[in-house]
Amino acid sequence: RQRISDWIFRARFPEHPPVVLIQRRIFILPSRTGYFFAFVMVLLLIASINYSLSLGYLLTFLLVCMGVIGMLHTFRNLLHLSISPGKVEPVFAGDAAHFSIILNNPTLPRYAIGIKSAQIRDAEPDYGDANEQTSTTFRIPKQAVKPGHLHCGSLEIMTDYLLGLFHSWCELCFCRPLCG
Repeated sequence: RQRISDWIFRARFPEHPPVVLIQRRIFILPSRTGYFFAFVMVLLLIASINYSLSLGYLLTFLLVCMGVIGMLHTFRNLLHLSISPGKVEPVFAGDAAHFSIILNNPTLPRYAIGIKSAQIRDAEPDYGDANEQTSTTFRIPKQAVKPGHLHCGSLEIMTDYLLGLFHSWCELCFCRPLCG
């Protein structure tokens, strides 16, 4: 099951920097809170139909519209971001290399953007905000096990911003090795 999702969602080929996130690159799914919200909305709609509650319909459709707007804003939070690798300081074997990822934001401010290594499932992402028309640098740590070139591997850029009902993400892999 995990291999199928890796095959569908992972970046297939290394890409040349900078990578611009367009509509086809960004995935969005409801979070656990989003599924609970949808379940409550269905219950509220059934109760409104059963008891003929006009205000129940109003509340249900108002909350559903807020959820749809939240989905749009979660998706828009990653749209049109430009991501490129930065410089990495050399490290000795056994030390942690910190890969710099530069996020360029050409338009509106973006909030609660997280970047982490896609190979480590339980890794805690590095979160930050990106102001409009500025660059933000994120640092991804990776242990240098042996001497030589160290590859950062695939990166996952994600956000749950606005209501937390949806999780939006994108996976990418740079063709230029990020050396440590």
